[in-house]
Amino acid sequence: MNDTDTDRRMFELVAAEPDAVGPPDVSAITRRARRHVVRRRAAAGLGVLAVAATVVVGVAVQQDDVERGREAPPVSSPSPTATASPTATPARPEPGSVRLPGGVRLTGEYEQGEVVGEVVDLGRLGDHEEVLYAARGSLDLSDPGASTTYVAAGVRVDDRILRTMPVAWPGQAGDEPDQATLYDGHRIDMYGFRDPYYRLFGLARGQVAPTIELPDGRSRATTLASTEVLPGWTVFVDEGPWDPAWDALQAVPAVLDLGDGRELDVRERTWTG
Repeated sequence: MNDTDTDRRMFELVAAEPDAVGPPDVSAITRRARRHVVRRRAAAGLGVLAVAATVVVGVAVQQDDVERGREAPPVSSPSPTATASPTATPARPEPGSVRLPGGVRLTGEYEQGEVVGEVVDLGRLGDHEEVLYAARGSLDLSDPGASTTYVAAGVRVDDRILRTMPVAWPGQAGDEPDQATLYDGHRIDMYGFRDPYYRLFGLARGQVAPTIELPDGRSRATTLASTEVLPGWTVFVDEGPWDPAWDALQAVPAVLDLGDGRELDVRERTWTG
């Protein structure tokens, strides 16, 4: 294709634009385009030469140091410029797992948030101590920089906590009319390691003394209740054997009485996520 063909094609393309108001100056457009291409090619060539020179010089300096008996300095990435964002990149989740009796592996992510209260012991789970705690950090994979406060369960692994499940958020409970929320309470099978059981987590604003009422009419205090895990809230846990007569696809058929007039029907209010 020669220059005349190029000019004719450009004229047709510009004239076909709906915003065109007259015949375009094709010659002027072509000259500007050619100058732009020349500048782009020249800049690209200089950039390649600069990179090549940097590589050659870097290798020569390190070779010279080695020949003189000194260890060559490590090659490092350039330091951030003044225009770089001062906000550090949030750490990516670090997965982990521990082995339980019977060969079952319990998986989770190592806690990277800041623990904000007391870490409460929930007992032994195989060779590890199971704990309940509250932390401030990020749980949103779509927005790793977002920070929230949450209550979670996990196991101690050396001096770290392997978070196995987040169970409650104050914001979630605060959106409820009674300022409380429940999590889980479904049947748990450990496949020979332990008989089926349930574990129910809860969070209520203020200081309360929760009790649980089971279908047979028995009422007792929850297994654990603490105001030290998350200041301003009562975090509680209830655990017990699973009755084979209960519907295995639903949560424990029980009612939580917070002792201050607030009652929570477990099957209606609990969630699992």
